[in-house]
Amino acid sequence: MLSTFHYGLKPHGTLWLGPSETIANSIRLFKSIDKRSRIYERLDVASEVPRPISNRRIRSADAQNPPVPNADVDVQATGILAKYAPAYMIVDGQSEVQRFSGQIARFLEPVSGGASFNLFRLLHAELRGPARTLVRKVSESGSAGQEQVSFHLEGRAETINLIVEPMTEPSGGQRSLVLAFQEVVQPVRNPIGASLPDGSFGGDGSHNELLAAREKLQTVTEELETANEELQSSNEEFQSVNEELHSTVEELETSKEELQSINEELQTVNAELNNRADSLVRSNSDLANLFDSTSIATLFLDSEFRIRRFTPSVSDVFNVREGDEGRPITDFASRLAYDGLTPDAALVLRDLKSIEREVDTEDGTSTFLLRIKPYRALNNVIDGVSITLFDITERKKLDQARARLAAIVESSEDAIISHDLDGLITSWNTGAQKIYGYSSSEIIGEPMSILLADDQIDEWPANLRRLRKGEPITNFDISRTTKDNRAIHLSLMISPIRDDKGKIVGASAVARDIAERKAAEERALLLMAELDHRVKNILAVVASVVSQTHRSGQPPDTMSTEIEGRIMAIARAHNLLTDHGGTEGSLRDLIATELGPYEQQNNLTLAGTMSY
Repeated sequence: MLSTFHYGLKPHGTLWLGPSETIANSIRLFKSIDKRSRIYERLDVASEVPRPISNRRIRSADAQNPPVPNADVDVQATGILAKYAPAYMIVDGQSEVQRFSGQIARFLEPVSGGASFNLFRLLHAELRGPARTLVRKVSESGSAGQEQVSFHLEGRAETINLIVEPMTEPSGGQRSLVLAFQEVVQPVRNPIGASLPDGSFGGDGSHNELLAAREKLQTVTEELETANEELQSSNEEFQSVNEELHSTVEELETSKEELQSINEELQTVNAELNNRADSLVRSNSDLANLFDSTSIATLFLDSEFRIRRFTPSVSDVFNVREGDEGRPITDFASRLAYDGLTPDAALVLRDLKSIEREVDTEDGTSTFLLRIKPYRALNNVIDGVSITLFDITERKKLDQARARLAAIVESSEDAIISHDLDGLITSWNTGAQKIYGYSSSEIIGEPMSILLADDQIDEWPANLRRLRKGEPITNFDISRTTKDNRAIHLSLMISPIRDDKGKIVGASAVARDIAERKAAEERALLLMAELDHRVKNILAVVASVVSQTHRSGQPPDTMSTEIEGRIMAIARAHNLLTDHGGTEGSLRDLIATELGPYEQQNNLTLAGTMSY
């Protein structure tokens, strides 16, 4: 796959692998740019595409193997091999075969296992050792080298000159090598056992020894090849294990990075949990301080009406104390004259609607507003009820006092009216409706000047200024015509209204009907005039009596007696008139009163009736 990637990429192109992949042993094809990110650069070397090796593929390798990128390779190879004209192969610096030429098949004997273009896995077994030594020497020295090598081919011995010569790489990359196989012509030999002219060879003993040595050498060579193949196989296995180990290491590195990432996430989650824990501690502290500082009795019950939590003020109503959490509320007595707590709580749980009731204590000294609401958890799940008790004793007393005051105001025969600082009427009682004839819907919102006489309207702005300063207005008499055109006389008293902070927010006016007082004053004036008239008449009568008595010429004592008697008669007549109301009387009674002192002495008799 990496060879395919190398073949498909442009020179110096970029290869980006996954976090668990690596270039393994393809370091000749790619170099690392960022090992951590698995980014590699394509090296400008000959590409390879692994294919299975067969005799047919070897014979046609020239046509199927990718050409060497350098354009002058063929020219150089032709120039070098022109001196020898043998079969040859071109290999790169990694001993990978790049090109075949000539009758090369008889020099090849691929080893068993995976297909490969490695030179030493393709060569004949007897040629691998000498070729490996020669290739190493040429690679190290940079100069050409050759060696005569013998090997067996189809049961006969063959001798060749193994030639290795380096090629020049214009790109400055790894140097390629040319490996040529030059055949050596063998001299004609006499048959085995024939006598030689010079007598240098003969005898069965030497020949047998030579044959034994050859067989032994062949055996050793085969054993060596077998050991070499086993070592090669072991090497491949080690390479496979190394690659697997490399993959495992990379996977471990990836796992380490993932663990580091997970560790960072865990640290983040731990920090969030610490923050939440701190926030929860602060919330619990705030809640505890709120419970300790509030004066509102609050009780939390679960769905089984067991105590979950309560504020200290609850102990003033229920006989609970710290440590009673978890016990049913029905186990505790309360000061309330109320037995419907549990049924009402069950009703709230069933209908999910709040309930409010005013309940009194058993001794009647306190009143509480009882409110039962569903207890909702943060996930909006109903998990019991919350009960709050507000002490409304003072408020109820104030409400009762306000109700009594309102009843007094409403039932008063006087007109009690309130208005704001702009003089607009804000309240209107029944007495005002009886006196003025206007209903509250008709008059509320109208100015107070509508109730004043025309000559008093001009004085009203000055009165408003006095009220804003807090000065009351007393003995303010007005006369008005009511809605039904009835003339009335009223005494108006206006006082400022202050709020709980002492600020003047309006005024109250009390208007009282003074018609009877006005009539009494008129009657008093009439009586004073009548009294003046009568006193003057009496004095005139007394003066006339004195004057007439003085003309009679009687002695002073007699004259004094007569004057006194006549004045007493006038007094008796006035008393008689006063006894009858001062307006009418009986003439008979008057005569009888006047003649009473003389009735026995003169035998007087009265008859008839007359009134005056």
